[in-house]
Amino acid sequence: MGRKLLINSIYGRRKQERSFLQTHKIRTFMKIIPVFTVQNMKRAVAFYTEILDFECWGTWPEDTDPAYGVLFRDGAELHLSSYQGGGFQSGCAYAAVNDVDALFRLFLSRGLDTSAKPDSPVHQGPVDQTWGNREFYVDDPDGNRLCFGRRAS
Repeated sequence: MGRKLLINSIYGRRKQERSFLQTHKIRTFMKIIPVFTVQNMKRAVAFYTEILDFECWGTWPEDTDPAYGVLFRDGAELHLSSYQGGGFQSGCAYAAVNDVDALFRLFLSRGLDTSAKPDSPVHQGPVDQTWGNREFYVDDPDGNRLCFGRRAS
């Protein structure tokens, strides 16, 4: 899929989102979407869909790198790019969730491997942070970090 077709495809998705927001009288000013740089799109999509339970909306092109991918989970959107030279390095995104403990157990049951960071308690399971949040971190195979947490009341 060419760049123009990708842009048209994403634009079409945005029109659908605007229609949904208008139909349901949801007001929004802006949506910020993290873009993580990955080395291998197929490996990254497998990690996010099989371990972290995201749904892949698509990758462009489908079967080769470099590529651009769009993922969704519970209304959140995450983009992946294996294009180099875009100024991106590894990134970090924070996901506010209701039950960090249950989510961590789910990820473990889906194959999350915590052995790469044995000296990091927050990578081993949910931790009560000094600022009041309960959080755990997951690093993808390319070093991008997702922080899952329940905000302090």
